[in-house]
Amino acid sequence: MDKHPGSISLRHSSAVWVPAVIWVFCAFVLGDALVEGSVGYAIRVALLMSAVAFIVFATLAKPALIVDDEGITVANVLRTHRIPFGALVDVRVGGLTSLVARSARGDRTITSWNGPGIRRVPRLGESEVERLIRNRWETWTRTSRPESDRAMLVSSWNIRTFAVVLGLIALNIAIRLR
Repeated sequence: MDKHPGSISLRHSSAVWVPAVIWVFCAFVLGDALVEGSVGYAIRVALLMSAVAFIVFATLAKPALIVDDEGITVANVLRTHRIPFGALVDVRVGGLTSLVARSARGDRTITSWNGPGIRRVPRLGESEVERLIRNRWETWTRTSRPESDRAMLVSSWNIRTFAVVLGLIALNIAIRLR
């Protein structure tokens, strides 16, 4: 996922504190295993806590809605979507943030796994997320070239994340079966 100059990464507030609490718990459990257990036990616990910590990272901390001067990146758990402003059709903010974008197969709705939505006690008017996206979109529209309106949504699978999760799971299974 590219970081563009001037990009703003948006997440639910729980996407910061929940992983932090879980990571502290994993560190405590690992520390306890190192002090109280054998080397073999500490290795098994280290592998298990590594798997838990990485899965928490992949599902809670990594997903985000990233807005920059050229478009939006929706980093979800399984896929990452890059939506240039030239491909953006609409922004819908409810409980989650959804973006409608032009793709080779027609308009697609992309929902951000971890992008903030409207709070439970809604304020009048549009949400802060919607206002930020629309402001950047309008600024881009005023300064863009006409050919940039032919831009399309680009989606990719998060292969490295899959590989790490599968590897950690395989290691945990292998060490328990030996």
